[in-house]
Amino acid sequence: MLKNTLLALTLVGCASADTVKDQTEKIDALNKEIVELKTALGMMAVEKSEGEGEGEGEEANEETNQPSLADQIANLTKTAKKVEELEKKVKVLESRPAGKGGQPTMSKEDQEKLSKLYKESQELKKAGKNKEAADKLREVVKLNPQLARRIQSQITELEVVGTAVSGKLAVDKWLIDKKSGGKIDLGKGVTYLVFWELWCPHCKREIPNLEATYKELKKDGLQMVGLTTFSRNKTEKEVGSFLKESKVTYPVAKHDGKINDTFKVGGIPAAALVKDGKIIWRGHPSGMSKEQLLKHLKG
Repeated sequence: MLKNTLLALTLVGCASADTVKDQTEKIDALNKEIVELKTALGMMAVEKSEGEGEGEGEEANEETNQPSLADQIANLTKTAKKVEELEKKVKVLESRPAGKGGQPTMSKEDQEKLSKLYKESQELKKAGKNKEAADKLREVVKLNPQLARRIQSQITELEVVGTAVSGKLAVDKWLIDKKSGGKIDLGKGVTYLVFWELWCPHCKREIPNLEATYKELKKDGLQMVGLTTFSRNKTEKEVGSFLKESKVTYPVAKHDGKINDTFKVGGIPAAALVKDGKIIWRGHPSGMSKEQLLKHLKG
């Protein structure tokens, strides 16, 4: 609950960070420039009037190196246009509340609404109401489109739940416990799939917990498989050495990446829980506790 609350507050913070000072400074700078240009405009208008009164004609005064009347009129028009453009910019800035990166700040009411929606989505997800949870997250994005990229991965995880999968895993090679791994049928029992890569520090940090979970729940029927693609030019030898050093005993296999598409894996580490041929959960490995796994195994 604390983790969800903190994340909700972070999302609100991203949407409402205050940069009023920066915006005020921009407006002040523009207004100062406008005043200077208007002063110049007044001077040019006087010079233009004097020029017309004295009948200087179209040519510049060579002795005083003064611009011709035509040049004065051109400068006057150009400066007036610039003043008009700057005044429009000021109006836009003044009408838009300041926010992070120049984006509009959310009202306090919308911030509270966003936080509430996110918390509700996490509660629905925990209760297994994935469609409702995804709908809540879509409301979050609608309320603040800036969060779309961050929230979309969660929506994707929720949408893949319920997808039918069956048969044996299509892997290139079993690195650990080929005997057990080769027997796994996604259409039967509970299988916990973990997607990871050797170069990923967050993935490696999850290994000890996964190993402990496997050892404790293996007797209850839990099937677990670690899946890697040897990305970023990692070799079988390097991966094998790491697994040996980490004393991993659950089945681990190399695959070509197609399994990622089935389980909608866009980032790692990622995990999926399959029960009797259907995906019943998708998320980060840390999001699935031993208690939850045991509940699925017993249920």
